[in-house]
Amino acid sequence: MSEPAKPLIDAWTLEQAQAAAAANVPESAAVVEAALAANAGRVDEAASALRLSMPRCEDIRLLFLGFQFFFRTADHATAETLTQRRLKIAERAGETEHVARACTNLGLIHLTTGRLDSAQTLCTRALEIDERLGNQQGVARDLGNLANVFEARKEFHTAERLNHRSLAIAREIGDDGIAAGKLANLGDIAAATGRPEEARHLWSEAATLFELAGDRATAATLRSGNRMLAPLASMPHRVPDAIFLRRTRQADLPLLFSLEVDRAANDLAGTKPRDWQSFQLRWNTILADHDGTVTGVVPKVIEAAGVVVGSVNISPNEGRDSLGYWIARAYWGRGIATRAVALMLEEFPRRPLYATAAAHNLPSLRVLRKNGFEVIGRVHTPPTSRTVDRETVTLVLR
Repeated sequence: MSEPAKPLIDAWTLEQAQAAAAANVPESAAVVEAALAANAGRVDEAASALRLSMPRCEDIRLLFLGFQFFFRTADHATAETLTQRRLKIAERAGETEHVARACTNLGLIHLTTGRLDSAQTLCTRALEIDERLGNQQGVARDLGNLANVFEARKEFHTAERLNHRSLAIAREIGDDGIAAGKLANLGDIAAATGRPEEARHLWSEAATLFELAGDRATAATLRSGNRMLAPLASMPHRVPDAIFLRRTRQADLPLLFSLEVDRAANDLAGTKPRDWQSFQLRWNTILADHDGTVTGVVPKVIEAAGVVVGSVNISPNEGRDSLGYWIARAYWGRGIATRAVALMLEEFPRRPLYATAAAHNLPSLRVLRKNGFEVIGRVHTPPTSRTVDRETVTLVLR
């Protein structure tokens, strides 16, 4: 049985917006309705509503909800605009703790979009504020965020030192959530610096904490021992010219499985991951069919700047050629999917070619439309072994 989809807007953030609505804060009712729509899977409806209400919002709680929605749906520009406004409001009001949190969120956006120097400045400012306030949980998070910046630069010694400081504080205050993340990050660094046994031990420790928190998907990825090292900005933010496709190999399977079980990616795609045995069985069959005459599958991995960041495949679906792709979450918003699909279309000229996407998966629909696909249908589809109950859009390239 699969786990229920993780809400796009978390419970605490929604409660804060509902408190604002109870106090009749302007635009709060509309924001709460949008958040409920997002968590019900109506993401396009939520995006439209938030784009209408957010320009008039001046409440920090509501602006944070806007950041969370747009960041998690890979609209980094809108997330940044809302967070910059939140920072200015907090600075004017002298709400120092909110200034720190806004700096943290801006630092995350800058890290994700490859602006490492400004990410470091923002994370350092948040850390200095939390140290002055004596906010140990904030300090632990800030140290971890700074570590991510240095890991993205491949300055692993500094990243490791910062993660150890963060982990020590998390253990001292009993925050298992932060501790789990830092153990996983330390495992990544150990793997990157040639210490595989240490990496497996750290990932196993982290997996135990994630399991206790109910996050079985992350725990499974860690226990597979094949976590992808994903320094968020080790490549330029936009790298379409550095992308190429190659045929999928047996050695790629553990990594591709770790991408498939990513919970946030499945939430956005409206899909359910397979277990390792089912995944391996399917892919062994595909890879044994070297010319695709038996399975009809054209399997490719996507490499960007020498790193495998996802896959793109053509496979038969109800007698029609169908395109599918999957990008590692660390590399969303960089133009990689758009370019990878374009490359696959050049390699596979047969038309018509079909694709499907969850109606709430706006980034995927944009990728397909940019590559010339047109919407030909939109229907409600009940849950299957691979998809959740959702509205599904069908597109075609003729």
